[in-house]
Amino acid sequence: MKINPGSRPVTDPDEDLAAANIREFTAAVAAHHGHPLTADRATDLDTGDGRFGYRLYGEGSNPVEILMPGAPLAVVRDDLTAQAYCLRVGDYWWWSSAVDMAAARLTATA
Repeated sequence: MKINPGSRPVTDPDEDLAAANIREFTAAVAAHHGHPLTADRATDLDTGDGRFGYRLYGEGSNPVEILMPGAPLAVVRDDLTAQAYCLRVGDYWWWSSAVDMAAARLTATA
């Protein structure tokens, strides 16, 4: 069995932090993908573990579902330790890998 410590529930999640994080994430994926993107809040994806659901849209692409931790950006984006909270893009990923995965999923459906 695979255990990813970054998949644990977020302590004291904050939806406003998740919203700020998704803006940064969308910009990072857009830079990687090479096209403008938008992200919409998707409460139907919320899991109750402190990650908030979003759908990422690119022109001509199917939406990519993201679960963004409601934690400070530095913990989500910059921390590569077992204490970091991972994003969910199909599976749990640290920030840079989640950017790659989201961009790949957008490209695959374009």
